[in-house]
Amino acid sequence: MLPLSLIRAFVLLLTISSVAAAQDNVFFGNLHSHTSLSDGSSTPSVAYPHARNAGLHFLAITEHNHAQAGKIANNPSLYNGTQQSSLISQAKKHTKDGQFVALYGQEFSTIGSGNHMNVLDVPDVIDVANGRFDLLINSWLPAHLDTTGQPGILLLNHPAQSDSPNEIEYGRDDFPDMPTWIQALDSRARLINIMNGPHTSLAPATRPASPPRTNSGAISASAYTSPQPRTRTTTNRTGGRYRCTHRGHCTKSD
Repeated sequence: MLPLSLIRAFVLLLTISSVAAAQDNVFFGNLHSHTSLSDGSSTPSVAYPHARNAGLHFLAITEHNHAQAGKIANNPSLYNGTQQSSLISQAKKHTKDGQFVALYGQEFSTIGSGNHMNVLDVPDVIDVANGRFDLLINSWLPAHLDTTGQPGILLLNHPAQSDSPNEIEYGRDDFPDMPTWIQALDSRARLINIMNGPHTSLAPATRPASPPRTNSGAISASAYTSPQPRTRTTTNRTGGRYRCTHRGHCTKSD
């Protein structure tokens, strides 16, 4: 079985050093998706096998945690109930040893109150008020540990949304100063969602002060199209560089 720890480091591509073989294994997937439990379509029972049959190694379904955009806030059993149709039950059902990892999580907050964060592998529906990233990071996550017994990993979503004021992005206004804010994010955030298709370009989305300089070192992408082959390079925490074509073929160079 692909352990959850393998999924926690990268989105789209997941590279694991193999000391014995002195080579890397690359896994493909998506850590930002929705079903009809929030503002997507279909159900987890359809989405997970669809991703597996399409050749992905993992898929995270990350429903909105608040009632304005989803159903799980008013009916948490849709997320963590014991019935077979709940999101967590479906994730357990569709995880196949050595083949596919079905992940689950939630997309926290709203764009206008500080943008979105995906919170992966947490057992309960997040009941923190939209925009209170300080409470999410400092209080809620330590009290609702993931399946490895650790606070859930955060994915900073779409950092160039024009509707997300820069001065409150990812809870910047919830902390007394920028170093405290960056330190808080750095303790939990490991992923940055640069794009989540369909897209027609790989042009990077940037903004001077957002996202912060955390240890996050991955890009998130789902299916997208481009009229011409293009490439994008990103750097991970250890300095390795990954070159990905528009068709999703990725290689690593030191």
